[in-house]
Amino acid sequence: MRVLFLTMLSNKDIRDHVVRMPLRRLCKKANLHPDPMENARLVKESLQVLLSPDSKSVDEQPYEGRRLLEVEGGWLVINGEFYQREMARMIRRSKKTLWQREERERKRMKNDGQSKFSNGQPVQEPDFQPNGVTQS
Repeated sequence: MRVLFLTMLSNKDIRDHVVRMPLRRLCKKANLHPDPMENARLVKESLQVLLSPDSKSVDEQPYEGRRLLEVEGGWLVINGEFYQREMARMIRRSKKTLWQREERERKRMKNDGQSKFSNGQPVQEPDFQPNGVTQS
């Protein structure tokens, strides 16, 4: 059921959140089982669950917890706008994480070349003698 719902989220129209495709194509895209007959049965079962009220929830939910509504030409993802915002937020977060990782690497690479310098001047390292006494 989860795979079918994610398949539908990725194939919905971003303007009106309707998944417009024949059941046969939805079955192919979801690919829940290698056997085509079993795949079709699983997709139909999953669709029924997504179209039905959520009987396990104790909280009040919009549309009684349904995830989809059957509309002319397809299925409406009920909270489509919410899922779209969440996906955009996750993408932004992922891009920011990647940018931060690359920025840290750039700084590390820059600092590796200047590790023996302080304020642009070479750091004078103490001269260690075998007897343990240092000379400056």
